[in-house]
Amino acid sequence: MLPATFNFMLKKNSLSVCIAASVIAMLSIGLWIGYPRNLTQISQYFNANRSILLNNGNGGLLNNTDGKSFFNISKLYKTDKVTSHNYGLYYEKYLRKYVGSSVDLLEIGLGCGMPYGPGASAHVWRSYLGPLANIHFVEFDRSCGEAWYTIDGYK
Repeated sequence: MLPATFNFMLKKNSLSVCIAASVIAMLSIGLWIGYPRNLTQISQYFNANRSILLNNGNGGLLNNTDGKSFFNISKLYKTDKVTSHNYGLYYEKYLRKYVGSSVDLLEIGLGCGMPYGPGASAHVWRSYLGPLANIHFVEFDRSCGEAWYTIDGYK
């Protein structure tokens, strides 16, 4: 049986973060399906000019000097959030204001079956958001989720 931390309980700020992350993912997927060439060009442009997207007063630059940027933490744990998907651009911009807060976050999928193994994103979210964040996970592969929680899991 999975522990209670795997259950998603809606709270005011958890719903908004869940919706924001879902919208970012849906927009990225929609752009990729509908306009793969344009998405590639957009990603290349923003990868070359990161400060255009992120230096807007609510988050700071992607590669900030303190090493605590979403980009740097994701590279440390070798997730695909900042490589092939480029989600890091959006996560940094929209979620930075929650760093150090007691925000609730739902991560859908632990990464079971990924080359880097399950739980890399869990480490990213904990390192990025800090110890006060309430991070919840949902994993379809029950045995993988339970194994990860037994070995690595934490609130």
